[in-house]
Amino acid sequence: MAGLAHERDQADAVLFAPVLGTTHRFWLGAAPLAALTLWGMYAYTLQLRYGLGVTGLHRPVAWGFYIINFVFFIGISHAGTLISAILRLCKAEWRRPITRAAEAITVLVLFFGLGSIIMDLGRPDRLFYVLQYGRLQ
Repeated sequence: MAGLAHERDQADAVLFAPVLGTTHRFWLGAAPLAALTLWGMYAYTLQLRYGLGVTGLHRPVAWGFYIINFVFFIGISHAGTLISAILRLCKAEWRRPITRAAEAITVLVLFFGLGSIIMDLGRPDRLFYVLQYGRLQ
């Protein structure tokens, strides 16, 4: 029994090695992503300070940037649900990892869509005012 546990520990070490150990290639990829994240945070603080006008929503357009993102993410969520449902209905057991990935994408993308709506408010600190002062009659 101890030999089986040792083999399992070795297999775990091999599987986790790419995740736990980093090389210079990781940092070369992570640095631009970190810079992009910082730039996005800066742009969002500009939006909070100056309003939605910095996103181009002050022009007479039919759809705003965040609403388009919301529709896109909800569409991706529907696609993940469809893929998962078809594979489960067909009982395609050999596609189980794809089904799990589709379900995970479905759940994660719903939160991205919610984030787009919250950012579209312009003042997310007033989100609960909608519930508190929704009907003043």
